[in-house]
Amino acid sequence: MNVSPVFTQLFGLPEGIAGTDSELMQEDFLMLLTTELANQDPLEPISDREFLSQLAEFTALEQMTNLRSGFQAFGLLQATSLVGKGVEAIGPDGSVVTGEVNEVMFENSVPVLMVDGVPVRLESVFRVYQLDAGSNNG
Repeated sequence: MNVSPVFTQLFGLPEGIAGTDSELMQEDFLMLLTTELANQDPLEPISDREFLSQLAEFTALEQMTNLRSGFQAFGLLQATSLVGKGVEAIGPDGSVVTGEVNEVMFENSVPVLMVDGVPVRLESVFRVYQLDAGSNNG
């Protein structure tokens, strides 16, 4: 059975989009740019093109950071909307987990659902269903 995770299918995001600690952040980039400008040779200043190129890189970095924040907020909203619903997902051991979403938590900025006591990443959910009274399989 070929299962495609819902979150990845909707957005086409590669795993690990949330980023890493080694990533240059806005403050780091501004600090490097400021230091470069402060320590440049007055007789050979930075060229206009090079400066504009660095500003464009900074703008792109800022937009990626904003996009990542938006995806994290959307993931939280999507994950919390599943509380009390039934899901089928691929569990941490690779098996299919079926049950009710009891709570949502975050691990390294990634939403993790607790499905009848089993932690399941939001991106591994492939079916969502409304629970019927007295039924566990929609």
